[in-house]
Amino acid sequence: MKSLSKRILVFGSSGQLATALRYLTGSTAHDTKFVGRDSADISAIETISEFVQWNPDVIVNAAAYTAVDAAESEASEAHAVNVTGTSNLVSLAERADVPLIHISTDYVFDGHRLSRPDWYSEEDETNPLNVYGLTKLEGENIVLQYGKGIVLRTSFINSSTGKNFVKTILRLASQDLPLRVVDDQLGCPTSASQLGEAILQIIDSSEIQPGLFHAASKGGASWWEFATEILNIAGIEKEIEAIPTSEFPLPAKRPADARMSSAKLKEQYGIEIADWKQGLRPVVKELMNERS
Repeated sequence: MKSLSKRILVFGSSGQLATALRYLTGSTAHDTKFVGRDSADISAIETISEFVQWNPDVIVNAAAYTAVDAAESEASEAHAVNVTGTSNLVSLAERADVPLIHISTDYVFDGHRLSRPDWYSEEDETNPLNVYGLTKLEGENIVLQYGKGIVLRTSFINSSTGKNFVKTILRLASQDLPLRVVDDQLGCPTSASQLGEAILQIIDSSEIQPGLFHAASKGGASWWEFATEILNIAGIEKEIEAIPTSEFPLPAKRPADARMSSAKLKEQYGIEIADWKQGLRPVVKELMNERS
C-alpha cells in the first residue's frame, strides 16, 4: 500500500543522517523541511518555536553534539545540545502533538559484556563511560517521558559525507605510514542510509509506536575489522595492525563491547537493518568514485 504524504521536520541539516534523509526523501511524496544551526539553535527554545507553525506530522532529531573526546572538556556545550536541545524539541513536539524520533547511541552502555554471548537489548542497564554518553542518555530519558517519543539507538554510523571513520581510514591508507587500529572495541557499523531507511519505514507505518528501540545493522565488528573491510571493498592492499585500546589512549573512555540486538525493532515495525558489510559497500564505492 502506498504511504501517505507526511510533513517531516528534521533538525540537523548537514550531518551524516540528515544528508542521507535528504537523499532518501527526495524520491518520496513526503514534504521534508531540514533545519540547520544557521537558522535555529535547538538549545535556545525561542529559535525553534516558530517551526510549530509549519504543522509537521513528525519531527526527527538528527542534531547532536557528537565530538566524543571534545565533550570531556566541553561538557556544558554537549549538555546544551544533547540535553537542553532535546528537551526543547520535546516541547515543540508536544505543542504540535506529533511523534518525535530521536537518535541516540550505543555509548550509553559500558560495554562490559565480552564474556556474554548475547548482545545488548533495550532492557539492559545503561552505564555511560564518557560525557557524550551521559548527555545522550539524559536526552533519551527526556524523550521517553513524552507519550509520542521514539528513541533509536544506533552504532558506528558511517557515510560518504562529513567526518567519519571510513574517510579517515581511506585517507590514512594512502599515506606511507603504518596503519594501526584498535581491535578490542566492538559495535554494529550502521550506514546513515540504513538508519535513514529505517526511520522512513517507521514514519510510513500505519501506526507509529513510541518507545526505545535499537536500530543497528546485523552483525558486529571491531574497529579493526571495520577498517579491514573498508580497504577490502576499496581494493587497497595495506596491512592494518590490530592493537589494544591501551595503545591508543583518548580523552573519553569507550565501551569494549556495545553490540546491540535490534530484534525489538523487527518485532514492532518489521524493520531489519541489513548486515553492516552490505551497508558499507556503497559508502566506500562512492568515496572511491569521488577520488577517481
